[in-house]
This record gives sequence, structure tokens and C-alpha cells, in this order.
Amino acid sequence: MRGNMSEEMTYPWFVWKGTDSRAKGVALAAYPARQIPAPRRERVRIPGRSGSLTLASSEAYDPYRLTLEILVQPEWPAQEAVAWLRGRGTLILGDAADRRMEAEITGGLSLRTLPGGWHAGTLAFNVQPLKGQFPPEPPIETALFYNLYNPGDVAARPRYTVYGSGLLLLSVGYRPSIQEDWGSQITVDLSETNYTGAVVDTDSMMVTDPDGVENLNHLSTVYFHGPEGLWVPPGECYISWNVETVTSIKIEPRWRWI
Repeated sequence: MRGNMSEEMTYPWFVWKGTDSRAKGVALAAYPARQIPAPRRERVRIPGRSGSLTLASSEAYDPYRLTLEILVQPEWPAQEAVAWLRGRGTLILGDAADRRMEAEITGGLSLRTLPGGWHAGTLAFNVQPLKGQFPPEPPIETALFYNLYNPGDVAARPRYTVYGSGLLLLSVGYRPSIQEDWGSQITVDLSETNYTGAVVDTDSMMVTDPDGVENLNHLSTVYFHGPEGLWVPPGECYISWNVETVTSIKIEPRWRWI
């Protein structure tokens, strides 16, 4: 009869594609060292100049390789772990259970037999550089101007659903009375449509109807600091809109950490 790893003893654990490793009789030999993704850098050769010029981005990071040492508990079929640990999905490590990573397993899992009926192997992941919150933060729905606080350490790229009709206007981090404000405004002109709102995804910079079916990019315009000004930097950010045409908004924050 299979034992329950979580009841018998505590081993380092993880969640892969929504399944807890302890429910599969699988553990980690140790939690991996925390890795910091490298900022994306581009090296450009300039004619007539020795060496190269390095262009670094403060908002873009490269994916990285994460290696886990896997242990399979005795009395659990090793092949069951091999079948489970493949593909791509969400990875959560037990020592940072409030953070989720998007990852893909590169190569397969080959297990060797250890004394006592244990099996062990090495599993490599290609991990996207930024982590999300787990469980995901709930959306914020409000009919009042809002001070949105970003607890992450990089800019979040929220999805805004703006409800209303006519010429919708949403301001993120931008107030004309304060010249130092860095944000942007976006308008979506629904005057000639029957739509009662629009979804602004600041990650893909797609604007759609509230059901996410019709592309409304041709009805939208971003002012001042461009699409990046619609992102929410770490700390507090003021969100406002045209109250004559907008009745309320929904914000899906999508906080992110390095």
C-alpha cells in the first residue's frame, strides 16, 4: 500500500501543472538556489568603432534554466512520475509557495534505482523570467478613482476592463496637474458601436470587446508615454477615467516578481 509522503516525513516538495508532488510520492533532494534572471542585453557593432555597444533593457529579462533533483518514494511506480513530469505548465516550489513560474521541461526524466527502493533523477526546466502570485490575486472592481498598490518588484501589466459607452478614457499614473507624472491615457471610441465596454490588455496591447471576441485596436489611441505608461510600477499608482462615459472598471493586476 502506498504511503503518504506528507504524513510520514517532510521533504522538499513542488507543484507541477496543479498537482502536488507529495500526492505522487515525489520529492526534491533539496530546494534549488534562488536565481535572478539576467536583463536582456543586445550588443551592437558600430562601424569605425572598436568593440561593441551594449544595450540593456530595464523591463525585459531572459528565461533561465532550473535543475531539480527528483526523488521517488519506495512503493510508488517510478513510471508514473515519468509520465507526469513532462510538457509545460506552472511550477511552484515549496519554499516559495506564494509564487508561480511558467516553465517547460526540457528533455526527459531518467530515473536510477537507489538502495531501499527509492528512485532518483535530474529534471531540467526552461523557466520564464518573472514570477506571478499564487493563488492569483483577485480582480479589483471599482466605480471610484483608485490608488493601485503594486507589491511586486517589477512593473505589472494589468488587464483593464472599462465599462461604459461613447468615448471611453482611462488614465494610468497620469494627472495633467502634476507635470512629473509618467503614465499614459488610452481612449477607446465606442460611439459608433453597441459595445458597453472594452478590455485593454497592457501585456499584449490588445483592445477587445468585453467578451474578448472583437478586436477594437482600431478604435483606441494611447497618449503621452505610450503603452509602457499603462503599466503599473512598484508602489502606488493612481487610476482614473472620464466619469461622463465610464461607469466602472475592473483591474486584473497580474503582479510580477523577479
